[in-house]
Amino acid sequence: MEAGGQDGGLEVGGEAPLVIGVLKGELSFPFACAGSRRHFDRVLERDDLTPALQSYILRSRSQAHQYLRNREAAFRDLDEARRLDPTNDKVYAVYSTVLEYFGYAEDSVARAREALAINPSLRNLWPLAWALQGLAAWEEASGLWDRACRGSQNQGYCASYAYTLERAGHSDEARVQTQLAEELPEIAWGVYMLARYHGVARDRAGALEWLRHFLEIESYPEPDAAYHSDFKLLRGDPGFESLVAEEWKVAANHFRESCKDTPSQFHCAYYARSLVRTGDEQGARAAAQKASELPESETGALNLARYHALTGAAEETVRLLRRYLELRGKPDPEFAFDHPDFAAVTAHPEFQVVISQIRGAPAGAGG
Repeated sequence: MEAGGQDGGLEVGGEAPLVIGVLKGELSFPFACAGSRRHFDRVLERDDLTPALQSYILRSRSQAHQYLRNREAAFRDLDEARRLDPTNDKVYAVYSTVLEYFGYAEDSVARAREALAINPSLRNLWPLAWALQGLAAWEEASGLWDRACRGSQNQGYCASYAYTLERAGHSDEARVQTQLAEELPEIAWGVYMLARYHGVARDRAGALEWLRHFLEIESYPEPDAAYHSDFKLLRGDPGFESLVAEEWKVAANHFRESCKDTPSQFHCAYYARSLVRTGDEQGARAAAQKASELPESETGALNLARYHALTGAAEETVRLLRRYLELRGKPDPEFAFDHPDFAAVTAHPEFQVVISQIRGAPAGAGG
């Protein structure tokens, strides 16, 4: 996601009609359909683009790679975008959001601070605030969300402000800000953050209501969003379990097409998970087999691990979790070891060991 819309300060000159024509309709979520990426590829083949415009297309393509879960390609594009346009704050802001997406919280904060140092504008507040949340720096994050909310009245910013206030222990003020955010024009991100606020505030009914609304309006299937740790209080609730079951059906339909049309290990492994969740074990085995034969990725390995955990295959789950860590190349302190997918394999003696390794904790600390 990139705040600020059009690249207003970019000198595109005569190339503008081409670029706008190619990109129009391709920048909305899911940003990352393979067709979108191919459009960017074709534009970058031109030999008459300015460095600033090349940088703009590269950072746009990096977000396509992001949503296709191709981390190395995303980082490669952003490094080149930064080389071509080293003083453009938007390059650093996008880099921050992509780093955060892949779980590199500290690096994300560093890039976001660079963006804000270059241009201390409203649009550069949210990448830093979002990255700070990943480090549980609630006080600093809430201060930034406060500024962003007051300056924009954007529901996403204001709901995030309420959420971080609650996480920082300012519950009375958080309740006031939540009421204000709920009255603003809704956007999916804002609705999701309101659901998370109600989750951490221990309001079961509110969390379920807002989570249900988020899944209704979000165009991309998000069953894993319901498994965020902020919603632990909902697990086992019949209304919650029914809601998530319906979302898995939506995911199965979506990832069926993705696995067929633009196959990646991530897409096919996620499809396998969704088929297990919807009761099609034979189809799930076929999708998992296809995923295992595709080029590896860290998110592909993780979703294959989750698929095998759902089937009770503990040793294969552990093997794939180790592979996930190898492909990632660094610990993941926020790894959701208590994700419901792993319920059938948590008693395996090696499971807690590999979870501790993934989270960068001493052995035995995974639980």
